[in-house]
Amino acid sequence: MGGLAQDPSSPRPPGRGRAGVRLLLLAALPCLVQCGLAPGARRAVPVLPPASDAAAPAPAAEPFAGTSAPGPVLAPAPDLQALLDPYRAPQGPSWLGGDVATSIRLADDRWVWIFGDTLLGEVRERCADGRAYCDRDVSGASAGMIANSAGTMIRGRDGALWPVVKYWRTDPAGAPAPLFAAPGDGFLWPLAGVRAGSVLLVTANRHTLASGLAPVGNVLVRVRNPDAPPDAWLYDVHELDGFRDATDRAPGLSWTTALVPHGEHLYVLGARDVGPNARTVAARLDARAVADSGWRPRLEYLVVGRDGARPVWDTSLAPAQLHVVEGLPGTSEATVDAAPGIGWYSFQIPPLHYELRLYTADDLLGPWRDRGVVYRLPDQWQATRGTCPDLDRVREQANGGPVPPECDPRYAAYAAKAHPELVPGGFAVSYNVNTWGGGYEAAVHALETLHGFYVPQVVATPQ
Repeated sequence: MGGLAQDPSSPRPPGRGRAGVRLLLLAALPCLVQCGLAPGARRAVPVLPPASDAAAPAPAAEPFAGTSAPGPVLAPAPDLQALLDPYRAPQGPSWLGGDVATSIRLADDRWVWIFGDTLLGEVRERCADGRAYCDRDVSGASAGMIANSAGTMIRGRDGALWPVVKYWRTDPAGAPAPLFAAPGDGFLWPLAGVRAGSVLLVTANRHTLASGLAPVGNVLVRVRNPDAPPDAWLYDVHELDGFRDATDRAPGLSWTTALVPHGEHLYVLGARDVGPNARTVAARLDARAVADSGWRPRLEYLVVGRDGARPVWDTSLAPAQLHVVEGLPGTSEATVDAAPGIGWYSFQIPPLHYELRLYTADDLLGPWRDRGVVYRLPDQWQATRGTCPDLDRVREQANGGPVPPECDPRYAAYAAKAHPELVPGGFAVSYNVNTWGGGYEAAVHALETLHGFYVPQVVATPQ
């Protein structure tokens, strides 16, 4: 999923499709990283620095990875949530909430966060009920929606993580604009990313106002100077050949689910079909030359072997011949990481469900195992449009078909993303909540009336 649907005939929200400067004064970021300071940031509860690179190749599987043991229990993490929460900008509009929330390690003490559709406006920090923020309002000068934004997070010398400082550009007229602009008429929703040597690679769906939530292509954005402030990034955009539109004869195919470094390759996980029918498929590209000036992404696809043989890599794409990764449901966005004692792991929220499930594997390409529910979302996000006796039972009986109008959900939860840097040795996961079929205006109303709506919510293993 991702993004706020908009009727193409309705007024265009401020900022979408424009390009330009930044929100916060972070020209001194290299100094701030060394000094453990960030403008506009509040001190976070100290977290010990990671003992090793969480993006390293998968370790040998230890007992947990080969058993049927349930996954860890996750719980809300207020101290970690404070790292992402909105705060009042010292000048201009404030970041009120954003989609996706992928964190990407740039160095041992530095991460960049990538957000999709982002709402801007006014917010208060001095709240009567003691909350970190309140009274979010998508109105006023420069308020509205942009297609993507980013943030930087640093770990100070004392081991404390500092809150994410948000960035976007402004156009020549001073209006907010996304960090990544689509070639031609359209916009980009970034979904996954990884640092590969000196560059940052980000997968994104390419959309138009007419296509709405349905992508019209997949791209790989290559940021050539990822250590610079995000609003000063220099980047090029490369179309990925493997995207396919859904038709009556064949399901769609998208390659933006996750980017996973492993050995000399970057594995590009994608999804064939959508919703409950989605299945995970895999491609890869050589990671050794990604910084070369003439580089272009050339994918190899994992396809079924002949006569029952093992899957093989092939540079030609035949969607019907793609090998389906066993045990890992397909989704539009996820993370895949590795950790001692568990092997490869990924979190997902099943379509139109309100639970986080953990999946693990000894091998990145499967088979994967479902470790069960590790967190159930709060009741407020499970609201329906009427009095529904038992939503789970009704949905099960519908078997993927429509449910009665009173059981139609108000909200959808999605974008389960792991953030190993937040809890070294444990788990931290963010997810997002958007309106279900409500469009831009409904999302703005929910953001202004529901605390936590459209702000990535963080849950973690208790420390």
